[in-house]
Amino acid sequence: MGDKRSFFGLGIVLMTIFCGTWVSQPVRGQGPEPPSSAAVAPAAAEDAVEVPANEVHVEVKIGDELIRFEPLMLAEPGRKQSVEQWMKLLDEQDESFRFEANGTGATFFVIEVQGQRNEGRGGKNWFLLIDGKMSMRGAGSTEVGGGSTITWLYRAGGLR
Repeated sequence: MGDKRSFFGLGIVLMTIFCGTWVSQPVRGQGPEPPSSAAVAPAAAEDAVEVPANEVHVEVKIGDELIRFEPLMLAEPGRKQSVEQWMKLLDEQDESFRFEANGTGATFFVIEVQGQRNEGRGGKNWFLLIDGKMSMRGAGSTEVGGGSTITWLYRAGGLR
């Protein structure tokens, strides 16, 4: 029985490290004020948008509000890059998009998007969807190319 507890404790420590809860410097500092409803218009979740092959779309869903940002254009046709890189590009191009994260690459972990922070177990947290499907990899490891939609979903519960 003691061996199982040791492995469980080790698992908790590893999850804590890889889920970004260890302290490191945020990728981003303080962002601008939250966007006004005129700057970023919420859209209904049912309003699916076909994404052209030379664009990547990013949207954020908080409760019933779906915020769509200006499309990101591919510099080279067929090029893929990580969700982390797309988020940083959007952050540079659109002052209404705000996020905070720790780490980079495989350790990149989103802490906050649009002023909403991960609350941890039992609370609301950010989930990454690519083309409407839950990503099983982190934003620093998930590569996305043209014709794709990156969705950040803020909700309670786990992967279901």
